Amino acid sequence: MSQLENYLIYAVHYSDEPYKKHITQVKLTRFNVTSMPYKNEVVDAINEGKKFYTYYRDRLGEWQVGKQIIVEIIDGESYIKTERNGIKADNLGNLPTY
Repeated sequence: MSQLENYLIYAVHYSDEPYKKHITQVKLTRFNVTSMPYKNEVVDAINEGKKFYTYYRDRLGEWQVGKQIIVEIIDGESYIKTERNGIKADNLGNLPTY
């Protein structure tokens, strides 16, 4: 998997800090260009077939591609997460917040 072909999310912004249930915006990189799309833009892109992954620094400070991000719809609301779990919350693991 080439990092350049995918959208790599490396930070998130929550609307309900400190509860961390609703992401409003993310920081991502693709083709070594950084952008900050809103969650609904990420949801639309995933639904169009684009691939998003978490992106994080390991203990040595090296960037690593993590889990694929999916959309889970619960009671008509879209959540972005790395695993389907039926919980009404966005969840991209322990990515840093901004």
